[in-house]
Amino acid sequence: MTDNEQTEYRDIGLRLRAIRKSLGINQIKFAKALDVKQPVYWRWEVGQRRITIECALRIKHNYGVSLDWIYDGDPHTKPKLLSGSDPNEE
Repeated sequence: MTDNEQTEYRDIGLRLRAIRKSLGINQIKFAKALDVKQPVYWRWEVGQRRITIECALRIKHNYGVSLDWIYDGDPHTKPKLLSGSDPNEE
């Protein structure tokens, strides 16, 4: 994995975590909602792997989060459920 990919995956993971936390659910429940096992989801959230387009689409359809925000962090498409939060903060 290149440094750019590692940074990209980490940033995507931070946004996934922000979505999950704003929903008030744990990784197990969020993974189940995405129809994946928790260890797979964990790898996305910590930036070891990039989320699949299929699961990103499930987030889009189930929670109204744009793919632009999930993959690129486009601030113009930041979901309403995250208003006032910064995914880069703990």
